Amino acid sequence: MDPADLLLIKTVEMVRNAYGESRITEQAERLMAAEIETGAFSVGHLITAVRDSLPDPSEEGSKKPWLTNYRSEAAEMVARGALASAYSMEFPVAPQQAKPNANQPILGFDGWGLLQIASAHKALVLIQVKGTDENKCPPGEAQKLATECINVPQEHSKISRALVTIFHLLPDDDTLKKDVLLMLEGMGSGNLPTITVAPVVVRGVTDPHVDDLKPVQDVVASLTPALARGATVSIGTNLTNFGHEVMTRARTTS
Repeated sequence: MDPADLLLIKTVEMVRNAYGESRITEQAERLMAAEIETGAFSVGHLITAVRDSLPDPSEEGSKKPWLTNYRSEAAEMVARGALASAYSMEFPVAPQQAKPNANQPILGFDGWGLLQIASAHKALVLIQVKGTDENKCPPGEAQKLATECINVPQEHSKISRALVTIFHLLPDDDTLKKDVLLMLEGMGSGNLPTITVAPVVVRGVTDPHVDDLKPVQDVVASLTPALARGATVSIGTNLTNFGHEVMTRARTTS
């Protein structure tokens, strides 16, 4: 795999930031400025420790490739990038920041985001991702994706938990925090926030096709009251190999 590949480089950066590296280093540079100046605190050592906490492909043993965390999380990062590019979705925090065991899969939704849908109104974005190397359109995973998307508006407890976690992880941005508080308050009174379900098919070597999401398109009416904004994308290489390389490089400090 070409080490200068821009998608690889960007995905590595997204993994590091999803696990909080940029936020930690930014705060360290502010809080430890005097110690950094005198050499009593090393940002380089801090980064080494943070990256050591990232998912380690060697810890996943003999799992089937399609069950590995490094494969699925790399696909999730690609999905977020595609959604941000296609719909200007914002991802101020990531589920990875709340994981006690980096090598375990994320429970609940595959990602959260926010989408500006009116001048003073945001929708909660709930992402569902399926990665596949299957040379078929639509891929078999797309039917599973459709079923997951149908369930999203019914999973009130998971939505509330996502909002609570988002609130705790948000930086000191009062506007965003007020948006999330309003969503939570609405949940408490039995009213769902405006939700955008974001299904994404991430392909390996097979080219993407609009029909990759046909099973989801066929059930859009069942997603009401949620909106739907989907994407299909190909990375041009084997998903397992890509994920392994992403996580291996994300952990390195050289």
